[in-house]
Amino acid sequence: MDNILALKSHYCSLSVTTHCSLISLFSGIDTLHHFHDIHLSLHLNFPNMKKYIVLLFLVAIGTSCQPPAATVDMAAETSKLQQAVDDYDATVASSDFDKVKTFYAPDAVIMPPNEPTVKGTEAVNTWVDGFKSVKGFKATFLAADVLVYPSGTSGHSLVVADLTMDGPDGKPVVENGMRDYHIWMKQPDGSWKIAVDIWNSSTAPGGE
Repeated sequence: MDNILALKSHYCSLSVTTHCSLISLFSGIDTLHHFHDIHLSLHLNFPNMKKYIVLLFLVAIGTSCQPPAATVDMAAETSKLQQAVDDYDATVASSDFDKVKTFYAPDAVIMPPNEPTVKGTEAVNTWVDGFKSVKGFKATFLAADVLVYPSGTSGHSLVVADLTMDGPDGKPVVENGMRDYHIWMKQPDGSWKIAVDIWNSSTAPGGE
């Protein structure tokens, strides 16, 4: 038994250095007694089982030394993501397109309808700059559905908006019910940035 306790102490002391607290070092003592009883029984009847007992013992000790999983404050992260979505919508509505660029992650992907995919900071910035020359641009955001995924590091938003811009003849063209879907990623500094931006119209082509 003393040898088993010594192995427990030695094994967990190595793990404690990088992963475990001193509490977890001794949390498996009852398990040790259980394995010791199993070892005595099997050793008397099945001498060749010794190596399997040692393996099971090490697996059990390794499991007991795992650090606890980090707890995600879902309410706090949802609030942060909601604020990021609201700030993005307000920035687009104000036509501050230079600021709009700052909401995208470095490897962001934009998938405009009926256009090539836009990927990466340089391409995204160039694409967003294109809105600066759009006459009569107006955006009214109507509703937002925000969800943070269980990991706490990613989530999505689904926003409905009405867009208006001048057509080729100078007359306003209105698109009601535009659906804008974003996948957001939490950044190392704790901020939320858009990783994927894709949208479409709720109206069929040529429809009202």
